[in-house]
Amino acid sequence: MFDSGFGILRVARYTERKEPYYFTPSDGASLTIAGLWDEWKDSETGEPLRSCTMIITAANDFVSPLHDRMPVLLQESNFDSWLDGSAGLELLKPAANDYLQAQPVSTRVNSSRAPDDYPTLIDRLEADPMPTDDPEALIEWGKRNIQSD
Repeated sequence: MFDSGFGILRVARYTERKEPYYFTPSDGASLTIAGLWDEWKDSETGEPLRSCTMIITAANDFVSPLHDRMPVLLQESNFDSWLDGSAGLELLKPAANDYLQAQPVSTRVNSSRAPDDYPTLIDRLEADPMPTDDPEALIEWGKRNIQSD
């Protein structure tokens, strides 16, 4: 599954406030999320239906201050083995800590009143600039900018 990024809602432990963050590749490329699909027949209508699901894994150190899970992100070198079924569990692991960048986004992203295609839903809210060249600095940035309860 190709995507520009993925969102995670952090739920504050004591206030239950939902704080959305949007994750994208640090290099600005698209994400490729590991997934499965199937085609089956609707038992009531007999019509063929296609469905799909994302594969989720444990969060890496960068994502873990926000959530305990994240999508499995495939690299281009793994596309063929994933698609032809020769890849195994070795691909179902968290992305490298320096692969993603995160930005806090508007809470409107979780509102049923906001249109799905509203362009500002994933605009960055102002925050401390994220370092891009040092994995340890990225983790420290996460600790400063993503508050734990």
